[in-house]
Amino acid sequence: DDLNLPTNLTPREAEVLAWVRQGKSPWEIATILGIGKRTVEKHLEGVHRKLAVHSPHKLILKTS
Repeated sequence: DDLNLPTNLTPREAEVLAWVRQGKSPWEIATILGIGKRTVEKHLEGVHRKLAVHSPHKLILKTS
């Protein structure tokens, strides 16, 4: 299932992406991981940049 993930994601980016793929919001992910919502958003920015996608919907499609 994770075969479409780029190898250049950091462990935290991959973890955040896994939660996004399960439908969690940045606020929910922050609560689950015990980090700030803004930190989650920064990790997602890295994921979006590395995958060259600009919307959450396209992110999920590209990694499914």
